[in-house]
Amino acid sequence: MGTLFGAKLSPLTDVMLFGRWPEQIHALQHAPLHILYPDGHEEYVPLRATDNLDHADPIDIALILPKANKTTLAAEDAAQILKSDGVAITLQ
Repeated sequence: MGTLFGAKLSPLTDVMLFGRWPEQIHALQHAPLHILYPDGHEEYVPLRATDNLDHADPIDIALILPKANKTTLAAEDAAQILKSDGVAITLQ
């Protein structure tokens, strides 16, 4: 879900995806995200992704979309790079 949100937001703003699934991060770093829509059309969206918060600039908005049991960990990660006047949003 987070990757899809990132893909849809990327034409509108600077997006950096952070995740803990190494295979997904590696795939996004080496090829654009491939979206196949129900009507059959396809979209390829290049995204920046990392599993290392040291590579992330301070952020204005954190959109937190993990599995429910990982929300606290994801919020703690976001707090490390969220600007003091930033906003965190979580969706389950």
